[in-house]
Amino acid sequence: MKDMLSAVLLGAVVGAAATMFYFNHEQELSAAGRNLKENGKHAINFLSSLGQDIEESVMRKG
Repeated sequence: MKDMLSAVLLGAVVGAAATMFYFNHEQELSAAGRNLKENGKHAINFLSSLGQDIEESVMRKG
C-alpha cells in the first residue's frame, strides 16, 4: 500500500510539473507543433511526387 501511495504522489508531482512546463512554454510548443505538421505535409508531398515520377518512368520503359 505504501508503494502505491508513493507511485500516486510521484504521478501527481510529474503531472503538475508537466502542466507548469506546458503553461510556461505554450507558445513555443504550439509553434513547434505547427512546424512539425507543415514539415510532415512537405514530406508527404515530396514522397507522392517521387512515387508519381517513378510510376511515369516505369510506364515509359514498359
